[in-house]
Amino acid sequence: MDSQPEHVSAEAESDRLLDQEHLLEQVDHDYDLLNELLDLFRKSCVENMREAREAIARSDAGALARAAHAVKGAAGNLSGMDAHDAAERLERVGRAGDLGEAAAGLAALEQAVEELESALERLLESGRG
Repeated sequence: MDSQPEHVSAEAESDRLLDQEHLLEQVDHDYDLLNELLDLFRKSCVENMREAREAIARSDAGALARAAHAVKGAAGNLSGMDAHDAAERLERVGRAGDLGEAAAGLAALEQAVEELESALERLLESGRG
């Protein structure tokens, strides 16, 4: 079996988590700026995830959709497509008003955001080293 498809698949999976090349182009390879963006992302995610959890607890589908939309934009700005897509799925749950899948969607989003933050940290470390 040819190993190239596995390599391409692993690379594509990595790009879904964090498209490093695109992100570095967006910040003109400025790692200080990237660090600032990561700090802002973390702060906004803490707030938006709290809002999402509270929205689920009070069955507020509109607030859930707004919180997920904010995370979707932040993740997309950092070229984190897995987190963007998880947030988009949660946003659709909120917009549909059917919160039966909200807790699972939030858990998936939290996992995707953690993975994106880790990938961003590794990228910052590689730029400093």
